[in-house]
Amino acid sequence: MVVAIRNSEPLGVDVVADLLRAMGDDYRMSSGGRTLAVREMRAGSLLIHLWDAAQFAFDSAATIVTLVEFTKLIRGAIEATKKGRSVDSKGRGMKTVRALIKASRESHAEIEIDYEGPNERIQVRLSRLDAEQITLREVDKPVLKRLPSITGLSAPQSRIDQEIEAFARTAARDDRFVDPPQGDGLLSIIGTLVHALLELPGGRDRLQEITRRLRSSGDETAAVFLEGFMGKPLDRG
Repeated sequence: MVVAIRNSEPLGVDVVADLLRAMGDDYRMSSGGRTLAVREMRAGSLLIHLWDAAQFAFDSAATIVTLVEFTKLIRGAIEATKKGRSVDSKGRGMKTVRALIKASRESHAEIEIDYEGPNERIQVRLSRLDAEQITLREVDKPVLKRLPSITGLSAPQSRIDQEIEAFARTAARDDRFVDPPQGDGLLSIIGTLVHALLELPGGRDRLQEITRRLRSSGDETAAVFLEGFMGKPLDRG
């Protein structure tokens, strides 16, 4: 499965993270607990190659069927919103639809999802015009309001910190920091988020706080990995 975001305005890393998280959640729910993983990411117009995590070890007919059904699910959910269904519906796939609309609106993007399997090809398209015309209830002001503050930051300021910490914990849990595979998509996302954080005022101190929280919960390998972006270990005081 390939997600293509053809944007004409800057695409925030938090928007990409929200989209990947939404797709992962919807895939897990619709597939009975399976994991959707990043296989590859390419720059330019952002191309994100996704696959079922089980395919890392073997190609399975079950994973192919699941990806086909998931792509159809997203296509159906988008079509439902175009026909006037509330985008804040709790229906399957709606979390992904909200994230796609948000990405399109914020970066003026045309978005396509393309799955090509052995026997069929499924294409989903969300135009910028579609995204603007769909009635949005939870997209304009998303989950930022519900996120707790981190080290005194407002919720919008702390979002990137939370994403870095969450993704780093996931990578540590999956042992991705030990002999990581070439082109690991999750590690690429973490790197992109960290570099974006370091460009912000106080970014170094915020990254230091993230590594302290990781260490306090036993995620030493994740903390060391994040420190690598600084060029030298951070103060552990």
